Amino acid sequence: MKLLVCHSPNASNCGIRTYGMQLDREFELLGLPPRQFTYLQPDAIADAAGPESALLVHVERSFLSRLSYDFADLLRRVRTNGTRVAFCCHWFAPAFGEQWSPNVDARVVHRAYDGIEHIPNVVVIPLGCPMYSPVKDRA
Repeated sequence: MKLLVCHSPNASNCGIRTYGMQLDREFELLGLPPRQFTYLQPDAIADAAGPESALLVHVERSFLSRLSYDFADLLRRVRTNGTRVAFCCHWFAPAFGEQWSPNVDARVVHRAYDGIEHIPNVVVIPLGCPMYSPVKDRA
């Protein structure tokens, strides 16, 4: 299996970036070194994807605000060639990403939270993510 990982091109550090880097290191330890991309490289992602690939997209605010249309097209392209797709974020509201749902196989979060049990295809992979926690846990 070939693992493709897509991060935000933003230079600032944030919770999902910290979690994403931790998750990438865990994949390396498992013998699945991820091939790194950013949201701004949809053609390179599509070229690297194939039936033996999985694409993990670390979703940050910039993804939602600027690149959703282009990325929806990319997801359709990679799913057509058999690539499995997972979104990784701190949280997923039940309606989050409905426009991408037909092309997303799983959603990955770093911790369980209230209401998560009502969201289809959510996988909890608990790693420490000190820069973000749900509102009720921030204090």
